[in-house]
Amino acid sequence: MDILAVLFRWIHIGAAAYWLAAGFYQWQVMRAEASMEAATWISYNRKLYAASKLALGMPISVLLTTVAGVVLYGLAQYWNRGFGSFGSILFHVGVLAGLAAFGHGIAVLSKSSKAIGQALRSAGDSPSKEQIATVQAAVDNHLKLQPLHYALVAAAFLLMIAGASIP
Repeated sequence: MDILAVLFRWIHIGAAAYWLAAGFYQWQVMRAEASMEAATWISYNRKLYAASKLALGMPISVLLTTVAGVVLYGLAQYWNRGFGSFGSILFHVGVLAGLAAFGHGIAVLSKSSKAIGQALRSAGDSPSKEQIATVQAAVDNHLKLQPLHYALVAAAFLLMIAGASIP
């Protein structure tokens, strides 16, 4: 049982670190690219996402983080520890933040990411003004949604570490 806990802990921590770092990187890149000329931005992103594994890495890291976390929660029987200590309270709040981030990503961010992908595909190599406006609206919507998501991920990451470290 101990080797399983260690294995799932490393999977959970590694995938969560990737989720947080890659998501923050993607958010910063999207913000920086927003200043590019729209047609150049569209062309660049169509090529980037055709060749990049970042789009595939995010859902995989999210699922690995969540599944490994749920397995760890079950293996360690955290629900039996209650809320008797400050560390336990922090840990459980971190668990709730992680589950909220997972739900927000599935319910909200995946839809806005798909909207960006569809807008990029429909824009083609020489987009019209309407297509550029559609892509820009999809990106703007996604950028508005991301800060909440990454705040939840960061809170989950930090609170679970603090809760596990504080007696």
